[in-house]
Amino acid sequence: MKKFIYLLIFLFSFNISFGQVLIDTALNFSVKDIYGNNIELFSILDEGKLVAINFFSTSCGPCGLYAPDFQASYEDFGENAGNVYFLGMCWGDDNTGVAYFDSIHGITHPSVSGSEGGGNQVHNNYQVMSTPTVILINPEREIIEHHIWEPTHENINAAILAAGGSMLGIHDPATSDNSSILIYPNPASDRFTVQMMITESAKYHIEVFNLLGSGVYKSKPEFTAAGTHMVNADCSTLPGGTYFVRVLKDGQHHSLGRLILLD
Repeated sequence: MKKFIYLLIFLFSFNISFGQVLIDTALNFSVKDIYGNNIELFSILDEGKLVAINFFSTSCGPCGLYAPDFQASYEDFGENAGNVYFLGMCWGDDNTGVAYFDSIHGITHPSVSGSEGGGNQVHNNYQVMSTPTVILINPEREIIEHHIWEPTHENINAAILAAGGSMLGIHDPATSDNSSILIYPNPASDRFTVQMMITESAKYHIEVFNLLGSGVYKSKPEFTAAGTHMVNADCSTLPGGTYFVRVLKDGQHHSLGRLILLD
């Protein structure tokens, strides 16, 4: 019995340690996340972004174990509002199953189901040998990381930083210039206000991004002196969901906040 258990452990370890994709150049795909949003790989790469993909299965134990690590890196790099785009690509399950998996593990990055979103076909095209497998694609469409193992928060961050990814995490105090923003009302319906605590005079403006990392609103840059300042924005034309509000100082990232819009 002990020998049988050791054999299972060995086979599991062998399978995981060599899990990877078997192609070197990214193939384009057009899929839908579990909320019906379209995601096209090459369009994201053409924006100059790195793309990190977590190939997973909802029935895979290690996939659940490492899912929070991929999520933590997603938050560190700006939740798709920066120069890195994170995407979960499921094998097998449908939208409901993936949504349940995400809710259990605290996942908020875009996720694509296998049977309804197109994940199964992407797994096949990329010749994914096992799950979880985390890969990294550069804007030149090269798969520069075929298998980040172990896919821990630390290892994923290290690989992305080495490839030129920039951290824009909401919880990263180094990116906030010792200032903060307050968004209200939050959740919002028609309009919202961004209150900025400014410590240094400069030109500031705000940008709003959806979960796909696409900009949906941008205010006009205005010179702002130190102190408390507010920017009002109209969101009546935007669909309900989660968005991210970024404050830029002289065109550079300053701080980031989360906004929930009601339908």
